[in-house]
Amino acid sequence: MQPFFPSTTNLQLGWDGKGVQQVIGSPIPAGVSASDDQHAVVQLTAYLSPGGWTCMQVGVFSPNRGQTLAITSYTAYVACPAAAPVTVPNVTDEDGTLEAQLSPVLNSFFRAYGASSSDLPLTLSTGSTVTGLAGSVKLVSVDRVIVPTATKGADPNQRVATVNVSWQTPSGGVLAQSYQVTLIKVDRWGVLSLAGGAPSSDIAPQQGGVAPNPSGNQVPATGQSPSAGAHAGSPSNSPPAGGQPSAKPSGPAR
Repeated sequence: MQPFFPSTTNLQLGWDGKGVQQVIGSPIPAGVSASDDQHAVVQLTAYLSPGGWTCMQVGVFSPNRGQTLAITSYTAYVACPAAAPVTVPNVTDEDGTLEAQLSPVLNSFFRAYGASSSDLPLTLSTGSTVTGLAGSVKLVSVDRVIVPTATKGADPNQRVATVNVSWQTPSGGVLAQSYQVTLIKVDRWGVLSLAGGAPSSDIAPQQGGVAPNPSGNQVPATGQSPSAGAHAGSPSNSPPAGGQPSAKPSGPAR
């Protein structure tokens, strides 16, 4: 994280250098509270061994809508939030013709996006600032393109698609991820922008739950988050009373 602390010479950043903790799985973004258009507090959730589920907040600064970033504070432990129930509606009225037209466009885009290749500009629309992932992952496949039918009066040459893709990681694993991609058509369709966080009914918990209690002696199942126990239809992954995960990880820690 050193590059995001441009002013500090204290690379311990508040740690006395004693003790060892391991992050099991990946940290999970758990909210952003913006004080203005450049400053915010970001909350992260991670499972630490020892330590259990741990939530932390840290101040960040971005003068240009996320194109550059600096961390401006020490991290601070905070209580983890409870899981919130949510219903993500499925798109029932899809533009199948446009989905078929955009699929090869998006396949070319994501292949170039993963590599940051010289082909990437050819897949972008005028004004796009997309730069790519510099080869950190490799496209396996574009699995699904979802384009809702345009509403009356909407610009037919600007559409937003939800795109499910599979990436291969450097370790050889495959990750399924979802994006919301904005495309513009002038003489051809090109990508203007993309963002993660596309809502998915496969992920969003349909029932609420309590906040997880930290436990230094138990670790979550691979991929389980603090709210996983509240996910409807997943009793085998549900934590026992008190919200503590009880399953051992099925793979090595990352």
